[in-house]
Amino acid sequence: MKNVLFFSLLFLVLWTCDAFAVLTNCIGTTTCPDQNGCQYLNVVGCATGKDMFYGSYAVRSCLTCGNGYELVSKSVFVPGCTRAVFYNDCQATCVKCPDCESEDWTSVSLLSFYEKKVNAVCNKTTCTCSKTTSYRCKKGYYGTANATGTSGCSRCPSLGAGRPIGSETWLSLYASTPGAGNGYDITDCYAPSTNEYKDTYGIYNYTSDCYYTE
Repeated sequence: MKNVLFFSLLFLVLWTCDAFAVLTNCIGTTTCPDQNGCQYLNVVGCATGKDMFYGSYAVRSCLTCGNGYELVSKSVFVPGCTRAVFYNDCQATCVKCPDCESEDWTSVSLLSFYEKKVNAVCNKTTCTCSKTTSYRCKKGYYGTANATGTSGCSRCPSLGAGRPIGSETWLSLYASTPGAGNGYDITDCYAPSTNEYKDTYGIYNYTSDCYYTE
């Protein structure tokens, strides 16, 4: 029983001493306490900087940067420490992310029912660009485009032969929609009053836009 108590006390003393060593090892000093010199754990590019020492290890931190560079916070693990040690480094200032231009609505392809829009955002901290693409139905198509612009839109019904008033060319026309976009229903499709239409009874036009009814 005495031996067990003795070893328990010895373990407690050793553990307490080790814990104290770990704790004090994470408190930096301005001079290297190791007469053999301290090992640097990081490399930085500074105009001016300072060193902090953690036992036999050293961490350099930037105070100022050269032109075109800015201070950024980083961290490094110091052996024996229970937490990361933070320091400043110099990083090139990001003026513009490469290949980071937004694009307004354009047709996905000549025969596609869909239009796409690209929104680009530059993260100047990391100088990286993130892009998101949105899709919608073209004018003259109804429905809601899916997330990839491959389904969800349908063409408005055919109107037969027609032409814009004042034009000499007769075409096979389809009903239109108020504009390009999502959420349109087939009842939003209409025959514009600015067109002339022709069927077996003759040529006519609507006095106002004529919407599709089911």
